[in-house]
Amino acid sequence: MITLQIKYLNWTDHKPTRWKVIDGQNSLIVGANSHTYQQAATIFIDKYWPDCQILNFGQLPNGGDMVALAARDNAR
Repeated sequence: MITLQIKYLNWTDHKPTRWKVIDGQNSLIVGANSHTYQQAATIFIDKYWPDCQILNFGQLPNGGDMVALAARDNAR
């Protein structure tokens, strides 16, 4: 089982809003204007864990960050 933390990063003077997806050892940042947090998680899984699929999404208790659970896709 893989747990992904998905953080929303506000815009700065130099960067637009972004999603940062983290699994503890890898991270990926994509634009929030052109992607949803679900799409950001899917892009991350496709890049770092291509033999897995996302099972579910939820919200962490901190009120802002999202989480995605993924597991190996036995059908592949």
